[in-house]
Amino acid sequence: MKRFCVRFVIVPLFVLCSLQTAQAADALLFEGFADITTLAGAGWAFSNQSDPVGATGWFQGNDTVFPAQAGDPTAYIGANYNGTAGAGTISTWLITPPMDFG
Repeated sequence: MKRFCVRFVIVPLFVLCSLQTAQAADALLFEGFADITTLAGAGWAFSNQSDPVGATGWFQGNDTVFPAQAGDPTAYIGANYNGTAGAGTISTWLITPPMDFG
């Protein structure tokens, strides 16, 4: 009797967890950053709230500094200390498009 009850609970629980995992995988955001000029049109937002604002904000990856982890050597987005000037406060934001996790 105990063996039947355990199977009766474990199998449906495993199936339920599998379904939840599949749904979560569908909600993942993928952006390879191969061309950051397309991000604004895809709903991404850039904001440089540094004080004072510096010479740069977000920029396309630079493979002479270091190559991307995957994809083209410049397929990443970067920001650095040039987002502010002098000894200012760096506050450079890259905001994803709205996402539905429901």
